[in-house]
Amino acid sequence: MNPFKVSNLCCGNQKNLKFFKIVIENHENERQYIEVDPLEKIREIKQKVFDNKVDPEKSQLYFQMKKLENDWTVKQSGLKDQCKLYLIFGENIRA
Repeated sequence: MNPFKVSNLCCGNQKNLKFFKIVIENHENERQYIEVDPLEKIREIKQKVFDNKVDPEKSQLYFQMKKLENDWTVKQSGLKDQCKLYLIFGENIRA
Protein backbone atom coordinates (compact mmCIF):
# COMPACT_ATOMS: atom_id res chain seq x y z
CA MET A 1 0.00 0.00 0.00
CA ASN A 2 1.32 3.44 -0.93
CA PRO A 3 1.54 5.68 2.20
CA PHE A 4 0.92 8.80 0.13
CA LYS A 5 -2.45 7.47 -0.98
CA VAL A 6 -3.40 6.80 2.63
CA SER A 7 -2.44 10.31 3.69
CA ASN A 8 -4.36 11.76 0.77
CA LEU A 9 -7.47 9.94 1.96
CA CYS A 10 -6.99 11.43 5.41
CA CYS A 11 -6.64 14.96 4.14
CA GLY A 12 -10.38 15.29 3.63
CA ASN A 13 -10.95 14.68 7.33
CA GLN A 14 -8.30 17.21 8.35
CA LYS A 15 -10.37 19.98 6.79
CA ASN A 16 -12.82 19.63 9.67
CA LEU A 17 -10.02 19.67 12.24
CA LYS A 18 -9.21 23.31 11.57
CA PHE A 19 -12.57 24.36 12.96
CA PHE A 20 -12.82 24.96 16.70
CA LYS A 21 -15.28 26.41 19.18
CA ILE A 22 -15.19 29.72 20.98
CA VAL A 23 -17.39 30.94 23.81
CA ILE A 24 -19.18 34.26 23.46
CA GLU A 25 -20.70 35.83 26.56
CA ASN A 26 -22.87 38.96 26.71
CA HIS A 27 -23.61 41.46 29.48
CA GLU A 28 -26.42 39.23 30.80
CA ASN A 29 -24.00 36.29 31.26
CA GLU A 30 -25.67 34.39 28.42
CA ARG A 31 -23.21 32.13 26.62
CA GLN A 32 -23.16 30.89 23.08
CA TYR A 33 -20.71 28.35 21.63
CA ILE A 34 -19.78 29.11 18.04
CA GLU A 35 -17.77 26.95 15.67
CA VAL A 36 -15.22 29.07 13.79
CA ASP A 37 -12.64 28.70 11.04
CA PRO A 38 -9.23 30.40 11.51
CA LEU A 39 -9.73 32.27 8.22
CA GLU A 40 -13.20 33.53 9.15
CA LYS A 41 -13.60 37.27 9.76
CA ILE A 42 -14.81 38.68 13.07
CA ARG A 43 -17.72 40.23 11.14
CA GLU A 44 -18.82 36.72 10.12
CA ILE A 45 -18.74 35.51 13.72
CA LYS A 46 -21.00 38.39 14.74
CA GLN A 47 -23.39 37.48 11.93
CA LYS A 48 -23.56 33.91 13.30
CA VAL A 49 -24.27 35.16 16.82
CA PHE A 50 -27.06 37.46 15.71
CA ASP A 51 -28.32 35.16 12.94
CA ASN A 52 -27.86 38.07 10.48
CA LYS A 53 -30.52 40.12 12.32
CA VAL A 54 -28.15 42.76 13.74
CA ASP A 55 -25.60 44.79 11.81
CA PRO A 56 -22.09 43.60 12.86
CA GLU A 57 -21.06 47.27 13.01
CA LYS A 58 -23.51 47.74 15.91
CA SER A 59 -21.63 45.35 18.19
CA GLN A 60 -18.15 44.87 19.64
CA LEU A 61 -16.29 41.68 20.51
CA TYR A 62 -13.52 41.72 23.11
CA PHE A 63 -10.85 39.11 23.79
CA GLN A 64 -8.41 39.58 26.67
CA MET A 65 -9.45 43.24 27.04
CA LYS A 66 -8.76 43.89 23.33
CA LYS A 67 -11.45 45.02 20.90
CA LEU A 68 -11.51 42.77 17.83
CA GLU A 69 -11.89 44.59 14.53
CA ASN A 70 -14.50 43.35 12.04
CA ASP A 71 -11.99 42.82 9.23
CA TRP A 72 -9.57 40.72 11.33
CA THR A 73 -9.56 36.96 10.89
CA VAL A 74 -9.91 34.54 13.79
CA LYS A 75 -6.24 33.67 13.35
CA GLN A 76 -5.13 37.33 13.36
CA SER A 77 -7.12 37.86 16.55
CA GLY A 78 -5.17 35.12 18.34
CA LEU A 79 -8.25 33.06 19.16
CA LYS A 80 -7.83 29.42 20.13
CA ASP A 81 -10.17 26.56 21.03
CA GLN A 82 -12.53 27.42 23.92
CA CYS A 83 -11.44 31.09 24.09
CA LYS A 84 -13.95 33.28 25.88
CA LEU A 85 -15.02 36.50 24.16
CA TYR A 86 -17.25 39.24 25.48
CA LEU A 87 -19.93 40.76 23.29
CA ILE A 88 -21.30 44.27 23.68
CA PHE A 89 -24.18 45.46 21.53
CA GLY A 90 -27.03 47.91 21.58
CA GLU A 91 -28.05 51.44 20.78
CA ASN A 92 -24.89 53.07 22.14
CA ILE A 93 -22.53 51.29 19.73
CA ARG A 94 -21.59 53.53 16.83
CA ALA A 95 -20.96 52.14 13.39
